[in-house]
Amino acid sequence: MIYTLLIAGMFSFLPSKYCNNEPHYIKLSDKIVKSYKKDIQKKYGLHATGGGGGFIDAINVVSITVVSEKPSNLADSRKQYVELVTDLLYRYNHSEEVRPFLGNYPFTAKNVRILVIYNSDPNIEVEDRVFTANMRDGLVSYGVKNQYMPAPDDHIREPFEEAYFKVYGKEWTP
Repeated sequence: MIYTLLIAGMFSFLPSKYCNNEPHYIKLSDKIVKSYKKDIQKKYGLHATGGGGGFIDAINVVSITVVSEKPSNLADSRKQYVELVTDLLYRYNHSEEVRPFLGNYPFTAKNVRILVIYNSDPNIEVEDRVFTANMRDGLVSYGVKNQYMPAPDDHIREPFEEAYFKVYGKEWTP
């Protein structure tokens, strides 16, 4: 009995990397997301608060939540959101190491869920103010009214391809 407890105690102190049964492709995805979060913190001042995705036998969906302390209007939010999505997609689609594990190649806007929360003083007047930007299945949704009690009509929605065209004036290709 004492030997069993001793052996169990030894294994409980081993570093988690030796006992982690997480699939290799999740570790590869985490590596991309970690680098991405660091870069968007530096470029946009966005603080990553969460992440995850759909990883059943492959990398199917990547989810990231970020917070901005600055208020934003619709045009700026759209531009930033398009840049965030295209940057993340580029990293997944151009990684030779990750590519075999993608649920579909190329990864598209339907494979990305980024939530941006603009957590600034709601009393600051901003024309066309946006409180959140989010995307699901390739449809971008900008929360433009009460951030605490949103209603369906409090959102402006557009396909990602349309948002990309409004920002860059050309069609998006993954």
